[in-house]
Amino acid sequence: MPPENPKLTVGSLNYTRLGLAMTIFWILLGAFAWALKGRAGQPTAQLLLSDFGESDSASSALVGSVPGLLALIFLPFLGYLSDKFRSPWGRRIPFLALTIPFVAVSMVGLAVSPSVGTYLDRALDWHPSGVQNNVVLCLAVFWGIFAFTDIVGNLIFGALINDVVPSFMMGRVFGAVRALTLLAGVLFNYYFFGQAETDYVPILLGIGFFVIVAIALMCARIREGDYPPVAPRLKGWPEFIGEAQSYFHECFGSRFYLLLFVGWGLSTTAWNSVNYYSVFFASGFITPAHYVDLLTLTYSISLLIAYPIGILADHFHPLRVGIVALALYALATLWSGFFATTPLNFDISFVLHGVLSGAFLTATASLLQRLLPRLKFALFASAAGVMVCLFNIIIGPLAGFVLNTAHHDCRSIFLLSSVQSWLALIAIFVLYRAFLARGGDNHSASSTVRTD
Repeated sequence: MPPENPKLTVGSLNYTRLGLAMTIFWILLGAFAWALKGRAGQPTAQLLLSDFGESDSASSALVGSVPGLLALIFLPFLGYLSDKFRSPWGRRIPFLALTIPFVAVSMVGLAVSPSVGTYLDRALDWHPSGVQNNVVLCLAVFWGIFAFTDIVGNLIFGALINDVVPSFMMGRVFGAVRALTLLAGVLFNYYFFGQAETDYVPILLGIGFFVIVAIALMCARIREGDYPPVAPRLKGWPEFIGEAQSYFHECFGSRFYLLLFVGWGLSTTAWNSVNYYSVFFASGFITPAHYVDLLTLTYSISLLIAYPIGILADHFHPLRVGIVALALYALATLWSGFFATTPLNFDISFVLHGVLSGAFLTATASLLQRLLPRLKFALFASAAGVMVCLFNIIIGPLAGFVLNTAHHDCRSIFLLSSVQSWLALIAIFVLYRAFLARGGDNHSASSTVRTD
């Protein structure tokens, strides 16, 4: 029997308007909780590492590079397994449900790391100078678990949206997701950031509990559709090698997809140089209170423009809107690299960085969903994630080196982001030409690239 409204059909899912609205509600609840976890975990971990004697370079290497290394190892497997997985609960929801115990362990572990590190030092009867090393070791272990959880959740969350949300409103849904992500940033920075260095235990435990409840509700309430049957599972080493070769050939053998992954990796990490050290700007260049005010202003502006940008992405295509946002960001950080020499100019630079980078992320949030095959989305998205990780592994230590070499002059970080943005803009423009050569909007909506 044909659906009443074909636009509300995704694969075997035939929504009513109310059913689609409820699915989007649970997605947005999960997205908000997941974003709040990220907003709390990374700056708190950075503050604790700094408090226990880690340098800027070591902190950025741990916070930036460890997730990248873990993702390089696990993303291809996760993408392959999720696309091939079949269960009464779907192919995405079981993987999201598996993140719940990891969320619990990582958030509790980060909260108690100083206490556990101190206890280990006393129990092992080491010299008192070993306390800091033990605490840093505990933070590193639980940050690794936290990062692994993010890797799984981010990949599968995007794949779930790809599987249950109609194509025509993908940009708006991601715009709403982005808005809630920014709202999470506003709430954390306004209410919790000032206390994160001293009251990190109740903050991390409370946010961790909220995330667990929200993800559990989302997993219980969202229903996936039916998927085509898959070939039998791999058996033996030769078959595994064959599948690995097929993965690299399929994902990186196409010039178009290679351009997409390189452009995606360059562009989505262009602002990480500033992001990794923004928490240190609070103590090194401006007061913590003023830092919170700037972040709140940035997130508030981005929150207001997120959903309209999502509408523009649906109407004009994420690639076109993303090119405009990235060009503006490259120009803004170039200006900041030369003129952020006064408190007012630094404030302007910091807010422009946050608003324009957020505009690009919002505009391109649905880009992979628009260009990658639906049935193998997680597989191809994992390849895009691998490229992002490769750049993150480089950017973290490079940013620390540049900042130390420039004697902690924040302008050097803005210039580094600008250089990467211009390189990303070149890659994205070449991708856009390839996109037009393949038929542009008509091809991206065809069954060969994306099928509903």
